[in-house]
Amino acid sequence: MKFGYLSSSPQSAGALRTERSIRDAIRELQEFGGVPATGELDQRTLKLLSKPRCGLPDKIPHTGRVKRFMLQGQKWQYSNLTWSLRTTNLFQLNPYEVRYVLSKALNVWARHSKLTFTEVDSDRADILVYFHRGKHGDNFAFDGKGQILAHAFFPGTGRGGDVHFDEDEIWLTREDDNNEEG
Repeated sequence: MKFGYLSSSPQSAGALRTERSIRDAIRELQEFGGVPATGELDQRTLKLLSKPRCGLPDKIPHTGRVKRFMLQGQKWQYSNLTWSLRTTNLFQLNPYEVRYVLSKALNVWARHSKLTFTEVDSDRADILVYFHRGKHGDNFAFDGKGQILAHAFFPGTGRGGDVHFDEDEIWLTREDDNNEEG
């Protein structure tokens, strides 16, 4: 249900599902993840389920399968975007290194799109970048170290454009860091 393969069931039904609906959901997950679509919870599927990932659903109800990017939602009304790292207490990360890595990542987008990205120190930037733990007020709670790494929101008002990283993950900012878990 969390990643869009099963619709939520009515409260009165609890977690009851038919065997077919479970197999269909597993098959869709397998197709999305690029593993043989058997409908069985085999080793490849279990490995797929344990991989780190975005915390938002793979499928949005009634829109079909979506892979890597989404052809829905809002788009920026202009191409010169601003961004700002809003989390200053970054646990064990150097904020200057985090800003540098984010800048490099946004430059990749800029090279392959018509967008430009300028860092500003403002809560009014188009893209606000936060590091959060657990529940953080957007209905997409982080799970601690492990599976859910981050999530982002379509452009728009409020949280629109924001990017949230799970602060409990081991984030690396240097290419020479040998931490295999990062």
